Amino acid sequence: DGTSFALNLDTDIKQERLSLKSVDIESGKAIAEHYLKKKISKELLKSIWTKSEGNPFFIEQISLYLLESNLLTEKKGFLRLNRDDFEIPSQINSIVIARIDRLRDDLKNLIKKAAVLGREFSILVLSQMLRGENITGKLHELEKESIWEPLSKVLYIFKHILIRDSIYGIQLKKTLKTLHLLAGESIEEVMKNNPEPYYGNLAYHFENAGNINKTREYLKKAADYSKDKFKNEDAITYCQRLLFYSNNPGEKDRIRIDLIDLFDTTGQWKEAVDIYKQRLRDRKIMHDSILKTEVKMGIAEFYIKMGKVKDAKIILDKALILFEKTEEKKQLFKVLSLFALYHSALGEFKKAIE
Repeated sequence: DGTSFALNLDTDIKQERLSLKSVDIESGKAIAEHYLKKKISKELLKSIWTKSEGNPFFIEQISLYLLESNLLTEKKGFLRLNRDDFEIPSQINSIVIARIDRLRDDLKNLIKKAAVLGREFSILVLSQMLRGENITGKLHELEKESIWEPLSKVLYIFKHILIRDSIYGIQLKKTLKTLHLLAGESIEEVMKNNPEPYYGNLAYHFENAGNINKTREYLKKAADYSKDKFKNEDAITYCQRLLFYSNNPGEKDRIRIDLIDLFDTTGQWKEAVDIYKQRLRDRKIMHDSILKTEVKMGIAEFYIKMGKVKDAKIILDKALILFEKTEEKKQLFKVLSLFALYHSALGEFKKAIE
């Protein structure tokens, strides 16, 4: 709606706002001249500024593109376009791709494989994808080309997500499928002594490679690892993806139960209710009055937490009648416990104790 984003925090919590805006034209000129190593004419500055809209990354890529394409000439100490009929491409990904296309084939091959690994990538994994080739020299070459830069001795990062996405996006689906499989197998080999932190990555690559069995395997491991590390939102994501790929009714139900616990832990009670309602559509539960009522009691518990106490009481009244009739002591105890929670929510503490 055009208003500035704001976090919904208590008034006593201090917030600071940092507005990221386009650089001014003089700053844009300084950036262009930094990469071109010479002063630029007013006409060239206007062309670069118009296409970049003041975005520093765009200014960098346009400047390098013009330089590498031999589209500049120097007159009277200033660089200018050497063709009056040339127009700078309006899409930044076109400029990025044009810059990549002029590189040697071995460098292009390296970049394409790295793009499959993500914006950040491991040198060891990338080398494994190239059958153990020493890629140090090529990494430095592409660093000089402003494609990526080192994060550490073993990690590199593309200078901008648009570079990575542009390179990834030009590759054929069939090629990407093959490269994702290669990436997954390379991570398995390189990280075999400490695979746990990479389970999510492995699931991602095997999923994009179309290897469903390994996708399920690593999604399960990633979910369990995330829960152990209290990364509950990650665990939810992995469980939801695992649920999509599971074709075993028993396994599906176990995943839903895990999701309910995770949603409860993170306070996402509506989502937990939605999962309970999915369980109600399970054939085994649909045709078993005891199981169906137990699932509805789970819904009632979350209704109480959500303040929907009237809806909860309707479920609990029906459950009480059923379990008194069937003399199911365990379930009857659960119903009475939920009634205690229900009365506590209403502030009826004496009735809750009773």
